[in-house]
Parts: sequence; structure tokens; C-alpha cells
Amino acid sequence: MVLVHHWDTDGIASATLLSKFIECNKLFIIPKIGFYSSEAVSVGKIEKFYPDLTVLLDYGISMWEVAKLASTLNHEVLVVDHHLNTLLTNYAICNPAAYGYSTVDYPSTTWVIKEHLGFEDEVKIVLGVIGDAGTRIKSVSVRTYVLNFLEKEKLTLQDVKKAVELLDSCYKLVDYNCIGYARSLVENSGIREILEDKLLQNSVKKVKDEIWKAIENSQIIEIKGPIKVFSTTSEAYITSSIGRFLAVKNPEDIIVLVNAVAKLGIVNIYVRSVKYKVGKVIGALKNLGINVGGKDHVFSLVCEGKCYEKLKTIISILEKQLGVLK
Repeated sequence: MVLVHHWDTDGIASATLLSKFIECNKLFIIPKIGFYSSEAVSVGKIEKFYPDLTVLLDYGISMWEVAKLASTLNHEVLVVDHHLNTLLTNYAICNPAAYGYSTVDYPSTTWVIKEHLGFEDEVKIVLGVIGDAGTRIKSVSVRTYVLNFLEKEKLTLQDVKKAVELLDSCYKLVDYNCIGYARSLVENSGIREILEDKLLQNSVKKVKDEIWKAIENSQIIEIKGPIKVFSTTSEAYITSSIGRFLAVKNPEDIIVLVNAVAKLGIVNIYVRSVKYKVGKVIGALKNLGINVGGKDHVFSLVCEGKCYEKLKTIISILEKQLGVLK
């Protein structure tokens, strides 16, 4: 079996959670950081492993991209996820959000695995939940589960949030070896061991320096009602961190961040809002052939080609579907 997992904490925790209960030879694959497409998955590595099944974990690509990957691999591909998506017939998918269930009730892929596949490991599940939902968990059942775990382990929400920050520092530095190290740590350790890890502590320091540098260099390039468009550049893959910061600082607005990531040679367009459910426009963007992934209050994409035209399209659809200028 091949486990292709997203590079963040929820993806890492989901891969180790599933791996714990599947007794067979397994190969872990991390897609090319920053890219959400079938081309970002190393088909060559998968084919050399000769698996009967490839599982995509927390990697929110469209089902059309899944279909392309399955066709190339010529074996079954299973999707286990919690990001908003559409359904395609003849493809195996375990994703409540794709069936219309709220992402509030399924805040992480680890929670989907717990609820629908029945695999239980509190450390991994809680890491995934906090990794994607943060400390503001809206689902009563999920929050109760997390708080019960914390009480039993004598930990706080901030402890787990710090552990997530440590694990996420690897992908933000575009360090695949570090991600593998983090996955091994989650597989074999508890929250306290993660918090005490020196290698990850050093990674976090590097990431923080890059984030503040990018925030200080950010500029507003357009304002349309509550839509604020920011532009910046960064050496690390820290678009989401910059976007979260700007969204919290502007809670009544929709933040559209255009970030050129020098280390990856890409431009990210990242949309986030505390107030508005910007995820409502994901379907419309996908229908236009724009490869975008996200949840209720956030979505992002890699901009290839004419970024300005894509940016105009995104702003236009946000205006129309959310009625923000009415």
C-alpha cells in the first residue's frame, strides 16, 4: 500500500494513524509541496513499489485529478479527506464534506478516519484536529473529545498548538527529510516528546523569521468593499501563516493574499476570512478549470501562467456569490 499524504500535521497524523492499523508493506509519499494536482505525486516511486492500492490522505485535490492519477497508475486509488470536493462515480472516497456534510463536524482527516474507519489513537487524532481547526473547535463532540484527552494527559490546547507549529515547520521550510522525521516522531511519540524535540525547535525559529519578514514586506494592492488584496514575497512556503495573520488582523474582511514563494518558484493565491464562508465559491472556480482546494473559510491555489487574470476571476466570483458589495 502507498500512503500519499499532505505535508502538514493533519496529513502526517492521518498517515501514521492509518498506517498503525494496516498490516502490510507501506510506502509514504509526500506530494510536491505547494502543488495540488496529480502531477505533484511521484508516479515513478509508486510504480516501483508495485502496490495494489494508493491512498490519498488529506490531499485536497479535485476528483478529476484523482481520476487522472488513477488512470496513470492503473490500480485503485482511495481518497480519505475532509476538504470540500465534488464526487465522481466509480472512485472510492471517504470524505463527508464531498457528500454535503459540514467541515465543522469533520475538522480534520484524522477525525474522518476515527469516525468512518473506526481507527483510534488519541494523540494522532487530536494533533490532526488542532492542526487544521486550531484551538477554536466549533463541533461540541470534537471539542469534548479533545478536552477529555487533554485532561487525561494533563496538557493544554496551547501545548498541542505548539506541537503542531513544530511539526508544520518542516513543510514551511520545504524540507522533505524533516517531514519524514516529523512523521516518525508522530508515529512513535507523544505530545511532550514533540514539544521537546530540538531539531523541530530550530526549524520553528527559522520559519518565524521568514514569516515576519514577509508580513513586513506585504502591501495592499487593491480594495473592493470588504475584499482586501495583499501582495508579498517569501523564501519559505508560509503563505497560509501570512494569510492567517492578515485574516485575524482584519476579521470583518476577506483577505486575498498573492505570495510569490521564491524557493518553489511559484505564486500562491490564498483567500481567507473570519467572517465570510469563502469556501462557497470553490465549486464555481473548479467549474472554470481552476485547481483550488479549501474549506468553509479558506481556499488556496498555485497560480501558474496569467496570475492577474486568475486573481480578477477570483475577486469577481467572490463578489457575485457572496454578495459582498451589495
